[in-house]
Amino acid sequence: QKEPLMALPEKELEEYRPSDLEFRRVRLEGTFDNEGTMLVGPRALPSHKGGTTAEDKNSGFIVMTPFQVANSDKFLIVNRGWVPIEAGKHRRLLAQYIGEG
Repeated sequence: QKEPLMALPEKELEEYRPSDLEFRRVRLEGTFDNEGTMLVGPRALPSHKGGTTAEDKNSGFIVMTPFQVANSDKFLIVNRGWVPIEAGKHRRLLAQYIGEG
């Protein structure tokens, strides 16, 4: 079961340690910087049990995208999930997963 979404408490982002926000579901307003998207991998497809599969045909990339917090000059890096390896090879196909921009 997923943890419920929460708003970030009212304190400056600099006051947080990375571990304070890592893997937390939060509600933020702002804009993804899709041009700054980075692909991490290749990685195996995550399994439903939280592990990964060992099959090469199921490899892909983890998508990491900068997110600019509204009304600030602050950016966070957001893990936007896993995409198949073919999506990572073609920018136009990747856009189907992360959007244009």
